[in-house]
Amino acid sequence: MSCPAQLRESVFHFAGRGALDIDGLGYETAVALLDAGRIRDVGDVFHLTGESFEGLRGFADKKIDQILRGIEAARHRPLWRLLVGLSIRHVGPTAARALARELRSVDAIAAAPVETLAGVEGVGPTIARAVVDWFADPRHTDVVARIRSGGAQTTDADGEEAPRLTPTRPSRRPPPSSPRRPTQPPRSTRRLQPTRRAERAAGASPRAARTQASG
Repeated sequence: MSCPAQLRESVFHFAGRGALDIDGLGYETAVALLDAGRIRDVGDVFHLTGESFEGLRGFADKKIDQILRGIEAARHRPLWRLLVGLSIRHVGPTAARALARELRSVDAIAAAPVETLAGVEGVGPTIARAVVDWFADPRHTDVVARIRSGGAQTTDADGEEAPRLTPTRPSRRPPPSSPRRPTQPPRSTRRLQPTRRAERAAGASPRAARTQASG
């Protein structure tokens, strides 16, 4: 993390919505803090105070208060979000959730061998090796130590599981209804009245038939 560009990206990622979601700490803020020497890396983020912004242009009291409130909220984020924020190679939200759910703390993850990590569902050997290699670097363990001393939550010891990703099920559409057959009129309406049927059978007009009947 010695390259300035990498440092900026790492702080921006650490504070981003996909990780610790620190309100107000965007890319420009990360650049300003790093360039002014107010932070060295992500390990210093939780040690920021109001005095850390003194003399920096563009940081009014309202903006500083927004950032500090965002940092305080980030201290209590679930463990999987911290794991994502550490920028461990191959460790995205899915692997981070799995590790947090299974091992429950940063210390347990750091101490676990490759075989243990690889046995976690959703992790596998490639991610397991990347995690072990990351924690083997003394610079990274120093970062984690400073994050912990800054008051950030590094365990899921409260028993709350990291949220699971639930696959969405395709909606089931009801089967198309069969077309209705036209309703047949009642039989009574289809029958000819007896008088008219007799008249037609005899070949006489209705008026003539009534005259003959009256005579």
